[in-house]
Amino acid sequence: MSATGLIMDGILILLLLAALMYGLRLEKKLKALREGQAGFAQAVTELNVAAGKAQSALAELRAASEETDLLHERIVAARTLKAELEGLVAKGRAAPAPAQTPPPPAPAPQPAESPARLLQALAARRFEESLAEPAPPARPAGRPAFRTPEDDLFEPVRGRA
Repeated sequence: MSATGLIMDGILILLLLAALMYGLRLEKKLKALREGQAGFAQAVTELNVAAGKAQSALAELRAASEETDLLHERIVAARTLKAELEGLVAKGRAAPAPAQTPPPPAPAPQPAESPARLLQALAARRFEESLAEPAPPARPAGRPAFRTPEDDLFEPVRGRA
């Protein structure tokens, strides 16, 4: 063999070794990339689970908010009824005593409605009146109405029965 053939074989061996080293480095990088991809897929799965939990928690929060609004409306109606009944009781106590006359004959017996039922009917009527659409609150002059994303989340529900 000639010197030129040996030199060419040496260069070819060096190039093959360099390609082998480059291939090994590339394999390490690809392995790290595959592991990172698996970790990313796991992170996406965990994020989906967390988003589902957050969505269900938000639904529960909305339901609780609606129940709170309904309870508040009932409390307001009950307070109104209480004030009205207190006024009627005060009027009854302040009324002058009737003159001493013989009592009128007893009327024919009729099915009497219980006071609890009458109060319940009055409460239902007051509650329906309280559900009427209130006027929007007046905002100060010169200030624009800015809405935040939370306004849509916690907007009161109208038209509940």
